[in-house]
Amino acid sequence: MLRGGSGRRCAGLEFCAAWATLSRRQIDVALKVSAGLTSKQIARLLLVSYQTVAKHRQAIFRLLGVHSVAELALGIAAAGLGDTLSEL
Repeated sequence: MLRGGSGRRCAGLEFCAAWATLSRRQIDVALKVSAGLTSKQIARLLLVSYQTVAKHRQAIFRLLGVHSVAELALGIAAAGLGDTLSEL
């Protein structure tokens, strides 16, 4: 098992290896997206533009190899990273 970006043990080799490449900001955005927040809500929370969040989402989906919010949330849960949602 690898360690995810937050230092927690991570199950699911491919997802965890990709997760470890994300920046701290990308991890923040990924967790918020998987929790069901919209890009507009995330932008307000992080004090950035909607376009910045949209670019982060594109990069996250590409790097993790997911195509939907549901896939992202499942990947996070399956990798054992779901407890990082408390960091929101």
